[in-house]
This record gives sequence, structure tokens and C-alpha cells, in this order.
Amino acid sequence: FTMSESLNAFFEKIPVTDLPLTPLGSVKVLSADMTIAQSVKFLHTNGILSAPILDEKQPKNASWKDKYIGIFDVLRACVVMVEDTDNEKPVSIPEVDESKEESFDIQHLSHFPGSFDKMTLRQMTADNPFFFPFIPVENDANLLDVLVLLGNFRAKRVPIVSGPDGDVTNIITQSSVIDYLHKGLESSEFKTMCSKTLEEAGLAKKQDIHGIKRDAKVKEAFNLIAQNQISAVPVIGVEGKVVANISASHVYYVVSASNKFRMLNMSCQAFLSAVQNKNASWNIKASVISASTKTTVKHAIAKLRGARIHRLYVLDEDEKLVRVLSLCDVLESFVKDPSNGSCVLL
Repeated sequence: FTMSESLNAFFEKIPVTDLPLTPLGSVKVLSADMTIAQSVKFLHTNGILSAPILDEKQPKNASWKDKYIGIFDVLRACVVMVEDTDNEKPVSIPEVDESKEESFDIQHLSHFPGSFDKMTLRQMTADNPFFFPFIPVENDANLLDVLVLLGNFRAKRVPIVSGPDGDVTNIITQSSVIDYLHKGLESSEFKTMCSKTLEEAGLAKKQDIHGIKRDAKVKEAFNLIAQNQISAVPVIGVEGKVVANISASHVYYVVSASNKFRMLNMSCQAFLSAVQNKNASWNIKASVISASTKTTVKHAIAKLRGARIHRLYVLDEDEKLVRVLSLCDVLESFVKDPSNGSCVLL
């Protein structure tokens, strides 16, 4: 047995029902007839970043394939926001006074230009089904099935359905799996992998990075997020070092700002200062969580878990950015896809 095959065998013995339920106690779902603005309000109100989309026109005994038409998340909201502001050209954008405080109110969502408060999730998923994949496993699946989807197939979350005609009973996120794995890091199954450095584990290889300079407009950061379908971009300072982080979750601040065009035309540095001083209860992380190439896998997992984030910035000895290490990368390192990439997703 290779190490990955041994770990595969270990994960295969763990039923998905052993993983903890969503922190809310039950799965929150969005109605297919909600607008994008209503959906963003719903996610914000419930303190979540995504939710399954339920087609309430389907009978209750319909299969999950017919009942659930996708999953909506803040990344999709970010994409729509960028498209709307690109298409809606204001006559003039007042010069941005970055010393002026901005007000945030979730009710301002209904005043966003374009399709944000007009298009329904049903219309949105019909136009772009690829961007809203609902790829569940049934409740007799095992942890290996989930890890392959999260790591090898880069799913951000995996719904659990109670059967072919069942409802969603749980959502397994990358963070919940990291929590579960963290409990067993001292066990013999994980010890070899976790004692390796990121460099030894192949998790510190240099990669192309989508970064943004701190004096660039924040709209450019959201453009990078939308165009590259990534959850966040690092903000780079004058010496080429990472100084902050702008994520798709920051879309909440832009769409609830009293002057959205002004907010989008702020510099990244001013934007982050504005959101840091307002509504800290939204708990959106802008700080830099980093690791060196010599950090162990065990320590990297502990950092990701402790900060409740989905990415680490891996730095070299000069503190220059080498790569972005995502939770998906970490999870992929623990398992080998049994199908060798030939898995057919339902």
C-alpha cells in the first residue's frame, strides 16, 4: 500500500453520517423564485456563504435531481455584481474622497443596478447551469467519496441527500472536513503525511498568482475573483509582500453600501479600512494568514482551522508570495482519486 492508498482505505471506513451537522442545525435552502438580491440577504441573515436552490414547483416526492437545481454562493453574487456594474455605465462617478465614511445597510441591496434585484435564481441557473453544480452524495456514502469531490474535483461543498427521492440533510464543507481531520492528526494514519513540510508534501510549488496592488481600485479585485472563479485575491504592498486579502465574501459590503459605484472605485487599501471599521459582526477576514515552505502540513491545517479561512499564503525566506494554498489543495494531498479522474459525477 502507498500512503495515499492506505489513507483511502481509512477514509472509506468512515460514513458521512459521522461528520457533524451544519452549525445552524438544519440546512437552509433558497427558493428558485428568489431574486439574486433576496438570496444575498438570505445568506447574510443566516450567516452563511451558500445554500441549495429548491424548485418548490416540484412535488415533494420528486427526486433530488428535479427538486434541487443548484447551489448559490457569494462567488456567484460577485460575478453578477461585476457584470451589472460593467453593463450599467453611470453618467459620471464622483471623485472618491477616501476620508469620507461609508454607510452600510442590507436594505440597499434592492437599489443595485441591472439584474441583481430582477433576475431569479431559476432564470440564472437556466442560463448558466454549469456555474451552479449540485453534486450530492447519499447518506450511505463514506468520507472518501466526499474528499474526492472536495479535493480532486474542487467542489466547495458537498450536500448529503437522504436517498434518491430525499431531501438535503446536511452540507459537508471544506472547513467541516478540516475540523474532522484535525481531531485525528496525531493518529498513526495521518502522522507520516502531517509531519512533512509543505515543500516535502508538494504543497509549496511556485504557481501563477492572481494578486492586486493595494492602490488599485477594488473593482479590479472583484474582476479577478469573477474572471478566475476564485474565492479571494491577495493584496500586494509596495515591497511585493502580501498585506491583506479581498474575498468574494466582501461582496456583502459593496452591495449594501449607500454608494456602490463610489465603493467599487475606492482603492483596495481604503476599501479594507472602511470595512474594518464597520459591522465587524459580519466577520469577513481580510488579514493575511501565511506559512513558510518549511511549515509542516499539521501546522498548516491548524492555521487554516484556527483562522476559519479557506486559504494560506505560502511565503519564501524573503516573505515573498510563492503560492496560494487552498483547503482543496490540502484535502487533495490526503487522498488518491480511486477512479483516476474517470469518475462520472451525478
